[in-house]
Amino acid sequence: MNQQVKFQRALMLADRKQFEKAEALLREVVDADPSTVVGCQAAVALGELVSFADPDAAQDILDAAVENMAPHADNPVLDWERQRVEELFAEIAEA
Repeated sequence: MNQQVKFQRALMLADRKQFEKAEALLREVVDADPSTVVGCQAAVALGELVSFADPDAAQDILDAAVENMAPHADNPVLDWERQRVEELFAEIAEA
């Protein structure tokens, strides 16, 4: 299964509230190559998922995602991800 398919499957699992399975797939995608566009997308989704249980771990995941998104500054696919990271940072700061 390629990384894009794993990412889409993880989102589907999260929508179905199968959070442990979603987290495992997202970690697989991020671990495979966090510097790709899909790796960055998966890292943001993973950070959001983890933020509910462990804000400190989520902060680390999201910090890494921001670093990995830097080479993709002109990629519009990641615009929403950048915005979501900022929202998640604000939510974590309030927690």
